[in-house]
Amino acid sequence: MRAAADAEATAIELHGRGRDLLASGQPLEAARVLRRALRLLGRPPDSSPAEGLVEHRPAVARLLITLAVTEVYLDRPDAGFALLDEAEKLVPPEELGIVVQQRGAMLVVTGRLTDAVRELDEAVALLTRSGQHVVLARTLNSRGVLHHNAGRFRLARADLEACERLARELPGEHRLLAKATHNHALCDLLQGDIPGALRNLALAAEQYHLAGAPALVGPVSVDRARALLAAGLATEAAAELDSAMERLSPRTGGRERA
Repeated sequence: MRAAADAEATAIELHGRGRDLLASGQPLEAARVLRRALRLLGRPPDSSPAEGLVEHRPAVARLLITLAVTEVYLDRPDAGFALLDEAEKLVPPEELGIVVQQRGAMLVVTGRLTDAVRELDEAVALLTRSGQHVVLARTLNSRGVLHHNAGRFRLARADLEACERLARELPGEHRLLAKATHNHALCDLLQGDIPGALRNLALAAEQYHLAGAPALVGPVSVDRARALLAAGLATEAAAELDSAMERLSPRTGGRERA
């Protein structure tokens, strides 16, 4: 009993390390760490965990979900989706929405956007029923971005506003609120609502500061410059862009949207 508990505690620690490696752009090393964690829990990475696995089912499921994402980023999508299918057999019913949401996110990475929207639609319904509010808010933001990119602005606004409402009610979700508000500002900008875009960009910058992520204000400043230029304020736009370039770093220069 003690050995099993120690193994699971170590696996959970390794899982956190694997997520950090994946977030920092090191999927190959992340996969190695996640497979080591799975072996500790008695599930060799190349076996089928759904058959006869009794102990550690929730922990194994969570590891498989993260490893599935890692495989997609390693350009092995078939392996990733197979791992996610296995994880789906292990999660309790109230966590099924998390698996479906992750499948949608993986479909986005592989460019299957129509399929991704369909999965995210199902995930929103499941997460709403199960009360998984943090994941639900993230899913609404992701679906809102897809709608925005496809020019479905009414649907995008509905999702992003719903995400913002949830994020305001969730403790410590300043970063998520900032992302949704930033995406909302981009809808405003593309639809010609310059005052709305500037207002939401200011709110997004404020939330990034509250989240302890001031470096992410750089992309917000770039979009603020675009809004000022669209309003005919070229001098102000140039000054804002100069400010943005000072903030941007190689790690934050790409847009963080979903």
